[in-house]
Amino acid sequence: MSVQLGRNRKLQVATCFAVDRNGKLLNMTKDDLADRVEIVTLNAKEDLHKQIARLEVKPDVILSKMHKALGSADEESKKCIDNYNALLESDYGETFKRINMMPLECEKVLVDRYSMVGFLKRVTSVVVKANAHGCACDFPKWLSCVKGEAIPDHALPPFPIVVKPKSTAIKQMGVVFNKDGLYSFMKASEGTHFSLEQYVPHSGTVYKIYVVGKHIFVGCRPSLPDFDPSLASLQKTAHEIQGTCTEYTTTEECSAYITFCSNIITNRIGKVDCKTLYDHAMQESGDLLEFETVSYVREAIQSEWGIDLFGFDVLVDKNTKEHYIVDINVLPGYKGVDRFLYHINKLFLAQGEKHAVSADVAQLRQPDVLRQYCVDNLPQWRDVAPATLDVACLYGTPAVKISHGTDTVLATFYDPHQPERRIHDEKSFLHNISKALDAAGVTPLLHTVEAGYFGRGNHLGCFSTCLSDSRTLAELLGSTGDREKAFSALGRALYKFHSVIENEGFQEGARNHHFEGMGGVPECFMLLETWRRKCLMKGARVVETAGWREVVEVLEGKDVETAKKVVLREVKSKHSTQVVLGHCDLTFEKVLVKMDDTEAALLSPGFCGPDLVVCDFARVYTRLMLVCAESEADILLRAAVTAYFSSKSPQEPIETADIDVFVSDCKAFIPIVSILGMYKALLLVGETYQDDALLLQAALEECHRFKACHTS
Repeated sequence: MSVQLGRNRKLQVATCFAVDRNGKLLNMTKDDLADRVEIVTLNAKEDLHKQIARLEVKPDVILSKMHKALGSADEESKKCIDNYNALLESDYGETFKRINMMPLECEKVLVDRYSMVGFLKRVTSVVVKANAHGCACDFPKWLSCVKGEAIPDHALPPFPIVVKPKSTAIKQMGVVFNKDGLYSFMKASEGTHFSLEQYVPHSGTVYKIYVVGKHIFVGCRPSLPDFDPSLASLQKTAHEIQGTCTEYTTTEECSAYITFCSNIITNRIGKVDCKTLYDHAMQESGDLLEFETVSYVREAIQSEWGIDLFGFDVLVDKNTKEHYIVDINVLPGYKGVDRFLYHINKLFLAQGEKHAVSADVAQLRQPDVLRQYCVDNLPQWRDVAPATLDVACLYGTPAVKISHGTDTVLATFYDPHQPERRIHDEKSFLHNISKALDAAGVTPLLHTVEAGYFGRGNHLGCFSTCLSDSRTLAELLGSTGDREKAFSALGRALYKFHSVIENEGFQEGARNHHFEGMGGVPECFMLLETWRRKCLMKGARVVETAGWREVVEVLEGKDVETAKKVVLREVKSKHSTQVVLGHCDLTFEKVLVKMDDTEAALLSPGFCGPDLVVCDFARVYTRLMLVCAESEADILLRAAVTAYFSSKSPQEPIETADIDVFVSDCKAFIPIVSILGMYKALLLVGETYQDDALLLQAALEECHRFKACHTS
């Protein structure tokens, strides 16, 4: 039976809302929908498991929102939550959790303002650490209190204070200007527990930030004005915001407070067009909102919750320019967001493709399935019985070796869990890379694994010829083979790999489509910043250990930026900074060497980005330092470098001085590759990997290496 890959149909999206929002939120008619997406509606008030069982095509993606039911005590809301929990406990529960874009745990945080404040404080704390050079970001000074209990003066935030009931279901709020006003408002309110927030002077404007995946949209809406606490002024303000001004008896100068509903204030000017964050930054030159800070907040929320559809409110202090994150909502209304249907459909499709590709790759990794796929698709094995194929995983790599007699091939598949900066495969990036590597003789290509998913093709992996009678470089280093020959072979293989960037086919395909602006930041420096941010964002979810805390000390310091400057000053060879196709994942388990040690092949190039020549050789050297003495590491590095330059300029003699300078540059680059190794280990912690302690230890070792090299 042949192996079935792909999903040649429309993407099935099931929506499940406690309150019917299909018309309000998605407003999807057949004309609105992309040709590739079909929406089905689940009724949260009825048995969800039975509804899914009746569907002819099961959902690829589910979008739920139970917030209204969580915040209500009526029987209908309770029924919605009971049905949701029953689905989680059913045989479909694990699938539901995997494909649902809005976990209930996120919504539970937003039911009361106490837990919301705690979450926003964590988010702003992470943003401040990650965005060391940006503007300040915080939650206003805050206090929780209970109706009827006395509050010490020293514990109160500065007046004016915005008073909000703990339950987000109660919309009525107040602004008070002294303690008597605070007690008076709480006494009259239907709430029993309250959140007290310092009022931020923000010129009457709240920035409504909407997020759809990586897209950020900004809308400016009216908010509370800056207050004059005189009675006449408060009465006028209350009228303008459709609130009330309540007087009370006090010895204080101000004898009134304002009661208002936030949704009435923000909605009173009707629809407001939202711009993308980039357009807002470009067009509103005098605006106080900082592009980078908002981007960090979005990233911190996504890292903490793993969701892609949410919004948050930002107030910017008109005096200090400090940004305050004062509210957050999941799956908001997206009022004024242009082409929202287009963006959410793209997000649905990306989520559906990710789940489907991961499932198909997992299927292909099963030995019996892989044997059948080889017989069906590789010409040399068309007449071979699947059971006669020998399948073996190569330890430390995503590659699989398949053999029949003396005929051996390697299969390498897409790994969705690697923390690499991936390009969306819209123009067949991986396929273009595979073709270019084949043309350069780096990885002779036998077959690409491709399938269609919801109306678009996707690349899952490839089969390539395998060096006969070969072993990994890691195995060779543990034996008695000729190591210098092996590292000379590695140098020649690296040259072929690097030079692909000049290959005509590569330039027509991958480079022009995916590497526009080749004079930009090399991949190693780009990943330093990208992975640094991700590690800091992820910090809240990683188990706190002594090792983790030691690593974080480096992450939060300025050592990385300093090291980059020092390293670039120390690099002397003109060859070191040449931009090439970088390997980015060069470990000795991912290098195959023929038994006679004259030829090598590179496995699993991972994300291939424009990078510096010296970076890959520095990776080689740091790996060598783990397995052999420094004197031998120097000899083997020189063997690889010498072979590299011999391949590059076969007609020109190699000057010893040139080799010496390049080797020196490789050693100078150790801090950069060490910190990258540290980040990568930290990013893998808590994903699908069980050896978190080992990953933390690996990160700590790289941290120590970085410190030692940087200090020296």
